[in-house]
Amino acid sequence: MDGHSNPGFTLILLCASSVKLSLDIFSGWVDIYYIFLLFSFQTDRGLGYTAHFLGTLFIVTSIRAKEKGLQHCVPTEFQPCRWYMLTLVFVYSRWTKSELRCYVDGKIISSVDMAWPISTSDCFDRCMIGGTFDQREDNLFSGRIASVTGFTEALSPQQISGLYSLGPNYKGQLKFESEVRGILNGTERRALIENKLSASIMFSYHPSACDHNLCLDQSPKPNPAFAHAPHALMKGKLKAVRTTSLQSALQSLGGIQLLYLLFEQLDYTFESAVESEATMEPFPVS
Repeated sequence: MDGHSNPGFTLILLCASSVKLSLDIFSGWVDIYYIFLLFSFQTDRGLGYTAHFLGTLFIVTSIRAKEKGLQHCVPTEFQPCRWYMLTLVFVYSRWTKSELRCYVDGKIISSVDMAWPISTSDCFDRCMIGGTFDQREDNLFSGRIASVTGFTEALSPQQISGLYSLGPNYKGQLKFESEVRGILNGTERRALIENKLSASIMFSYHPSACDHNLCLDQSPKPNPAFAHAPHALMKGKLKAVRTTSLQSALQSLGGIQLLYLLFEQLDYTFESAVESEATMEPFPVS
């Protein structure tokens, strides 16, 4: 991924962490302070940015020099086994300090001045989601990720609110108004569709677009930010989990006609059926 300067970028993740618990039988304290890497975008020199969970806290790190960086802790607690929409917006400014905005479930939680290494000419060739480049077992993300989307611009609050309203099951490309009709209000629809936000999609990954260990990019067109193919490779124990709606499951079995056959069985009587004379009595307890 090329790291040349641009007006900003946005990363949106729908995730639910599974915090590991280790109970101390002597003191009764529950230790939940495990580090789970949510993403790591770095150059071969180690510059870039990462984000991780520390227990129920979410921390974003900017690495501008080797072993030197700036961290920001999002002031909210993330409970385990609960879905969240995390949105990180970097607003680049050439003349003043750049800004990092953190949104949770479509609402802004914090804003901080943070100069990320966005203007470097190096390529970010060590980009990982759910871990680091060295794939250490002790800091891999433990949980589920519904979708990951990156934009090549800093999204506005109206755009983020609209994306949250679409929900985790939306798989479109923000190109057609018919896809969002009845879901978004007028302001959100104009922010997403009329402003042509689809042209700013850098990458988009969803579990429904996986082929074996390859997660296919769902962005509407190739983005020059990538030096190679934008498809993601799933490593380790990572696997895609697909769910099927009741309507799709019924359609695969033969459609609504299958229910007609079941309804016909309700009035069916067996010719050899004999009415039982046995009576139901409670089991004696001595």
